[in-house]
Amino acid sequence: MDSSYDDDWFQKSYFESSCGDNDIDILYQRYLECGLDLNDKYSTPSNGIDSSKIIYSFASSQKTPDSKYIELCKSQPNRYKRCSLEILDVLEAVCTPLDEDHYPPEHIYISGRSKCGQAFNEDIVVVEILENSTSNMPGSSVHRKEGKVMTVVERIRYDEIDNPVFVCTAAEMDRKTMLPACKTVPKIRIRNYRVMRERKNEEKYLIETYNYNELEGSLTFKNFFKITPDKRENLSFLVAFLRWDTDCQYPIGAVIGVVDADSSNALRLAEIQHMIPSFYTEETVRAVDHVLQNEVESGPPSNVDDSFVFTIDKKHTRAMDDGFSIEVIENAEDSEEIVYRVGVHVANVCRLVQKDGPIDLEAKKRCQTNYAGMGARPCHMLPEPLSTYFLSLIQGEPRHVLSLYFEINKDGEVQKYPEPGSVKRCVIIPKKNLCYEEVQDVLLRGDSMNVPGLSEKLKNLFGLATKLRLHRLQDAHYAFPGNALLGTDEDNDIAIHEAHYLVEEFMILTNRAIAHMLKRVYPNHIPLRTHDYPDHQHTSMWLEEQGGIANIIMSLQDRDLPNTDATLEPLIIGFENGMRNGNCRVPIDRRIWKKLLVAYQIMIIELKILLRTDDHHPKQCVALQKWYLFQRKAIYTRFRSQNGNHFGLRIGAYTTGTSPIRKYIDLVIQRLLLASIDSSPNPPYTLKEIDDICVRSNKRMQRGDRFNHQYRAYVQAAHLKASNSIKVSAIVVGLPGQTTVELMILGYNLTEEPFHLRFNLLGMCSQPKLHPTHGKIRKVVAKWNKRIYDKDRISFHDRKEIEKCCFTIDPNGNSVFVRYVDWVSVLSASIDDTSADSEQLRDAFRRMEPQIGNINDTENDGIIYASDVCSEVRRHEYMLKHLCSFQRALEIGQTLTVQIEAQPKHGSLVPNIQLVYVTETVAFCLPHAVDPIGCLSRYTTIPAKLTYRDEADYVRIWTPILEMEEATNIVRNENSPLVKNVPVTFHTKMSGTFTMNSRFCKERNIDLGFYEVSEDDDNGEEDDGVENDEDDVDFRSVVCSDFLCIRFTLPVTNLCKTKEASSTSKHDGKTDIMDNTDTIETYDWVGHGRTTKIRRLGKTVTARYEIGFSLHQSPDIPSIGEYLCTLELLTKSNVHRRAEKTIKKLWDATELAKAIALGRPIPNLDTPYHDAIRRLPRDVSEPTVHIPKNNTMQQVAITAALKSSFSLIQGPPGTGKTFTGIKLIYLFHQLNKMTEETGERRQILYCGPSNKSVDLVAKWMKEKFMNCPKAPHMVRFYSQTYECVDFPVPGRIESSRRSLRNAKPDPYFKENDVAVHHLIRKEHGSYAVELTDKDRKFKNQKYSVTFNDVEAYFKTLSKATVEELERCDVIFCTTAMAANPKLLEATKGRLYQCIIDESGMCTEPETMVPIIATEAKQVVLIGDHKQLQPIIMSRAAKELGLDISLFERYAKRKKHLTMLKQQYRMNPMICSFPSKQFYNEELSTDQTYTSGWLVDRPLKLWKNNSPRDHIPIAFLHVEGTEATLEVSTEEGNEKSKSNLEEAKQVVKIFTHLVEQELVDKANIRILSQYNAQRQRINDKLLGKGYRDVRVDTVVASQGGESDYIILSTVRSMPKVLIEHRPTFGWLLRHLGFITDTHQINVALTRAKKGLIIIGNKHLLRCDKTWENLLKFYEEKGRVFDIFPPP
Repeated sequence: MDSSYDDDWFQKSYFESSCGDNDIDILYQRYLECGLDLNDKYSTPSNGIDSSKIIYSFASSQKTPDSKYIELCKSQPNRYKRCSLEILDVLEAVCTPLDEDHYPPEHIYISGRSKCGQAFNEDIVVVEILENSTSNMPGSSVHRKEGKVMTVVERIRYDEIDNPVFVCTAAEMDRKTMLPACKTVPKIRIRNYRVMRERKNEEKYLIETYNYNELEGSLTFKNFFKITPDKRENLSFLVAFLRWDTDCQYPIGAVIGVVDADSSNALRLAEIQHMIPSFYTEETVRAVDHVLQNEVESGPPSNVDDSFVFTIDKKHTRAMDDGFSIEVIENAEDSEEIVYRVGVHVANVCRLVQKDGPIDLEAKKRCQTNYAGMGARPCHMLPEPLSTYFLSLIQGEPRHVLSLYFEINKDGEVQKYPEPGSVKRCVIIPKKNLCYEEVQDVLLRGDSMNVPGLSEKLKNLFGLATKLRLHRLQDAHYAFPGNALLGTDEDNDIAIHEAHYLVEEFMILTNRAIAHMLKRVYPNHIPLRTHDYPDHQHTSMWLEEQGGIANIIMSLQDRDLPNTDATLEPLIIGFENGMRNGNCRVPIDRRIWKKLLVAYQIMIIELKILLRTDDHHPKQCVALQKWYLFQRKAIYTRFRSQNGNHFGLRIGAYTTGTSPIRKYIDLVIQRLLLASIDSSPNPPYTLKEIDDICVRSNKRMQRGDRFNHQYRAYVQAAHLKASNSIKVSAIVVGLPGQTTVELMILGYNLTEEPFHLRFNLLGMCSQPKLHPTHGKIRKVVAKWNKRIYDKDRISFHDRKEIEKCCFTIDPNGNSVFVRYVDWVSVLSASIDDTSADSEQLRDAFRRMEPQIGNINDTENDGIIYASDVCSEVRRHEYMLKHLCSFQRALEIGQTLTVQIEAQPKHGSLVPNIQLVYVTETVAFCLPHAVDPIGCLSRYTTIPAKLTYRDEADYVRIWTPILEMEEATNIVRNENSPLVKNVPVTFHTKMSGTFTMNSRFCKERNIDLGFYEVSEDDDNGEEDDGVENDEDDVDFRSVVCSDFLCIRFTLPVTNLCKTKEASSTSKHDGKTDIMDNTDTIETYDWVGHGRTTKIRRLGKTVTARYEIGFSLHQSPDIPSIGEYLCTLELLTKSNVHRRAEKTIKKLWDATELAKAIALGRPIPNLDTPYHDAIRRLPRDVSEPTVHIPKNNTMQQVAITAALKSSFSLIQGPPGTGKTFTGIKLIYLFHQLNKMTEETGERRQILYCGPSNKSVDLVAKWMKEKFMNCPKAPHMVRFYSQTYECVDFPVPGRIESSRRSLRNAKPDPYFKENDVAVHHLIRKEHGSYAVELTDKDRKFKNQKYSVTFNDVEAYFKTLSKATVEELERCDVIFCTTAMAANPKLLEATKGRLYQCIIDESGMCTEPETMVPIIATEAKQVVLIGDHKQLQPIIMSRAAKELGLDISLFERYAKRKKHLTMLKQQYRMNPMICSFPSKQFYNEELSTDQTYTSGWLVDRPLKLWKNNSPRDHIPIAFLHVEGTEATLEVSTEEGNEKSKSNLEEAKQVVKIFTHLVEQELVDKANIRILSQYNAQRQRINDKLLGKGYRDVRVDTVVASQGGESDYIILSTVRSMPKVLIEHRPTFGWLLRHLGFITDTHQINVALTRAKKGLIIIGNKHLLRCDKTWENLLKFYEEKGRVFDIFPPP
């Protein structure tokens, strides 16, 4: 066998040998294409089907459809429809009716897994239309048809394979779930029984892999495989489909292979995903052997035609199925006219491939050769010995062909077409195989070929092709293709444009001729390639929207369009039609403009290409994108009397018959053509066969197109990864709501779909503002507040300007505008001017001057745009405001600069956006916004434990978990500074240093570990003490690393230089716009890393700090050395810093702290202390203190806390845990007073996770012990962020939007002399005068404040704070503030007792901070792990146990725990459900202390007048519509929901309570779990005139109570869309955290006298807790559809 095909799929099929360099071996290939043949045990569940849990009415294994539904399609066509199913995602599919002729096609949506049934993607199904309903997509009000799949009529994929194998990726949330890339089924649940049995503690990340035993048809366990989060996107899995039980949401499968995607196997993965066949069947292999043997035995052919035939094809193509010949013939009528005889010679495939033989059946199954190009090996339709040798028109080899001849004059007019009788079967010997590049060189550069006469023949053929193309396309002929490909010269349409259309024109001509021949012979049996005209309504809308732009789209010139009035002439697109837009302006991308200027000077052909490439120009690009959206698809269809035209090609009847080696339908056409030549009365195919072939070909071509797009994206991504990122212009082509901007890259064909840039990745400070035009969103305004500094202060603003202004970035800064008439003149000149010097074009271009304009071509609105933004001020001024406010519009048609890089996705590499530039120097890095842990930190898979081996084990496990959470939080923090122009020295490829001036950093509140951090949230101060005046100090390791995003600019290539000498003098008048043409293309290197070490250079007064860093997953730098960089300093919050630093001090902690952390036995208290405890009462007996006496469990809890060094008090809602806490403070204080007699001073720390929780207890403590002589001296110690609200300091960092919601001290503590920052300003304070003087200056003379003033103020403030903290007995603060250096210095080990309230809401590290830092001898945790858990942003950290508090860790083991069981808050009926649902009915209501919940007159809406027996609960059913926030703002966090209908009902109920029931509004509290709903309700109440109404989130309400609670659950969707057996993913998507039992518990237990819940009862029933609640309320008759209830 010839060596030319010794490494192809036929050979692999023949020998079944190794795949060489490919990572996927021969067995995998077979499995993927043919599936597995498993024995029966794998198709039957071992325990049978649970009939009570059946989800699906039909099974995937069902081979025959239910005939009754097929009949219903005929009898009830409006309700039942035969459709093609397309799976969109896990929970949604869309069906397209097959028996209707709508365009665009009507869609029926299938929402929810159960409604899709066990149908596969592309199945033909019967759908029952349920009803019209409103889409539940956020912000959507589109009415759409909803349906349910009733039966599968025909299985398109794997119809004969019971156990197919899929290429899958692992689901992000559940590694046991696999997602097939082909979406044949939405998910597969893999076998993981052994993991659960043997490695359960690692089940989140481990999967089982299996070997397939082909002989036994069985699977045997191979090994465990770990899927770490950072590798998940790089991995693909081969998953065998085992079965799909009707009581299982998803099929069951087994992993039989794991592939780490790289360049060697990316092609095969893409082919497999799109079901591109590679191996040939055994029957085909044997048939090919037989054919080859016959060919060898028959010997060389005789009667060879001596025509000069040559082929033109892609480089490296071996399957050449057509060739050309051209010769001049004499014209008998006019001897002076030149007429060419052009021959098109098509390989005679039918000679070797017999209809319905094994080879033909194989070809029919494949339909076409799949050729990805770009160096990829093709999957041939015909086996390689035939396609690449015996049938291919190889030069010098005799080949059988069908020859069709045309006679064409020099003007391109075809004077004679081939007829059936003139089509010749002959043998040719091709003289030359040419590639497009060789032909292009001859046509444009005049290169000569080494074959005599060939160059002249090519030029003549090209001349004819050009005339033919002009006749067909008219002026559209002059358009150039856009969208170049990265990383390869192959398939570059612009580079081979002329050579390509030479071939294309003669292929079109030949195929038209074949169609016309066959129409006369077999009119009903011709497969035509048809492309219908677009819908005239869509066309009219498009023309109206685009206006004059449509007429300057080069590729649509002279395009006839359907008119809305069929009696009128068609509309024609053309320059002359657009001249009425003469005063308008056309935008040109600035990058393209610079290239135009260069080309104008030195390369006129390049100028023409740039001008006439639509994809390079914003408006034209957008218009074309929208044009393609409503075009009909070109398809193969059997010719009927009414069809046959091809709109896209601008021709009539057309087929494809010139590629019979590569396309099966061309082979069919060849058989028809041969039958016509032989005058056969009957065609070789029946009508049904032709229809079937057309349908099959259409589907296979669509699949092949998707494969080509995916593979091309991969190759370009691989090029980006191997070289460098590329900075490009992106055009806004769509704005789908407030969620996303759709971008298309100008000039590059990177992806099939536009890039979807999510607003939530850009760190905006408010919701994007939509600007609708004629009902459509065409403009969005995005706004930011950012800290942007410049180390060199090259750019700066006026201080007052920064304080007052929101700078507006010029949205048109990336564009140059020219007059419409000038652009038309230049385009016309580029076509008309054929002179050698192109003077007409040069003159037109020289007259085209840039204009002032905008993308909408409206008059300038008077806004003064900023070219750049920063927070810097003049050098002599002190910086007062750090957050620079700026905004930028994103409008369809505008361009912005982005940088593209390669990123792994779904097991492959894809091009993706890396940087988005708002200005030339301000850019947003998307990789660390999308995956902050992967970019900045590292993933860990080791979970938290109940007990730990030692301190090292504890620190080793908790440090990376903490850092994962902080990395996630950092990218959400708008306060992260961006510093420009920082010199960075790279000492190695992966590490380096940079220096920062101490004063520069202090002025800007930048702390990278320069000094010990003072506990002032988001602010660092130099630790007070003796200054070290050494010049330099050595490097020290950074205890708590910060993260860095480092960027610097590098050149890519030098563009051509301007030819000043000749060009400028000859073409004067253009020099004013030529100044910037000497341009260097650049890109920005981006690296992510962390700080590792630091040292001071110079004396502390004038110090500089040198910071060392190491890079993490960053591309190599070009060379070691210094670069001028922009640093995004992703600094950790002080809360995290203290947690991490404190945890790392566990080795030096007390034995108690170590025991608590490690789960060891708790040490006992000192014996003398026990003596004091015995003498101490267990309750407060002070006459001036009015606190209820202890109940039994409170007494037990207090005793345990007093006697133990470590104890837990669980306080369910209303059980008096707050009273218990303040009693403990009092009793601990009394104990401490006893010890003072021995000269030992002790203090108490009372802390909690939030300022609100601490304020609540501190206020109660102060109020209850206000007049008690034995009361402790207590203080409330706030962070500096809070202190600065009362005493603003110029130049301090403003609080971010998230902390602004409640970031202010409680004024109660000022009025009652409790807050430290007020106490130090009282007359008794040593520093009061100094501080008040500074306060006065800061307030009244802020523009005269200096840096030294602020430095001195903070030193004084620190000393005053320490002095005040030393005096007190009890300190109230947050857990994070417990490690504040000022607090620790003031107490100096005197903190003996540490009480941590609401500790169930603290992460374990947050709880350990006060325990370790204070070295307390007694620790009491108060909380309730059944209520709110810690709020965790990182899903990965949550999976590892960060959401499990230290309190919960001990409470679950019942160690050291006392539970309070008697509640005093709620009416017994309100308490009944929470007690049963959450507390195993252990929570009871005290019937003696009833003042909290007992009422004299129940509300009328309760329908019961008994004070004790009325039922003060109600559930109001409301079906509303959700709205979603897309970015985090003051209104709520990203993805926060609101529901207008529920908000209206809330206001209605509130109004009823206030006006009808006469309830004081102060006694009503409104709750929702969503901040966005809280804001919406507030707005509605204000609109009704209600002010100062308490509207809170559920989280904010913990610890609070009110007489009446109105709870809005928000989430809603139409009943028809609700799943009856929802999956976990469905619940997560449609119910979110309203299913969080902890939050439900809190929401249901805030009310004392009445609780009204508003929600969608149908949706809420999907969750077990809500279902139980609704059952309970229904049993009591308290579920209503209207309010007030009847």
